[in-house]
Amino acid sequence: MKCTILHESAGRLRVHMQCARMTLHQADVLEYYLRNVPGVTEVKVYDRTQDAVVLYSAQRGAVIAALAAFSASQEPSLEMKKAFDERRKYFYERVQNIPGVSCLLPEGAFYIFMNIKELIGKTIKGVKINNSNDFASALLEKGLVAVVPGSAFGADGYVRWSYATSMENIKEGLDRLERFLADD
Repeated sequence: MKCTILHESAGRLRVHMQCARMTLHQADVLEYYLRNVPGVTEVKVYDRTQDAVVLYSAQRGAVIAALAAFSASQEPSLEMKKAFDERRKYFYERVQNIPGVSCLLPEGAFYIFMNIKELIGKTIKGVKINNSNDFASALLEKGLVAVVPGSAFGADGYVRWSYATSMENIKEGLDRLERFLADD
């Protein structure tokens, strides 16, 4: 992507972005992205089938930073996406093999809602589990794993785990869950 500052006056910057062979979807994504950059006051996409986007901003630094981020290599983002996908799939597979809990494979999040409904009413490590708050508290105290009770999301009977951490932390957390749920 080639970016040219066309005009700058009175603190207002006009930038022309030449985006060769940009698809309609890419033009929409670019427009959405630029409209959400702090300091950008106006974005004009003159012709979505052509190669030009012009934006205006009162903050030169914000525009330059946004353009650098948008036109930089996407390789680091793709690597992170791959890592999150591996964590997501690993977490899902592990949970499916733990008795008493289950989950769905998330499609676009970095957390998993684990179903604990089979555990409601049971006593685990001396703690009666009446709801997701009890489960989350007991897992933290006895299993040394922090999860968010589903009641915080209107989904009692579930707890939320994040997989926005290292694979090692995920493995350790799930190992601790298995030990927590194991018979005394």
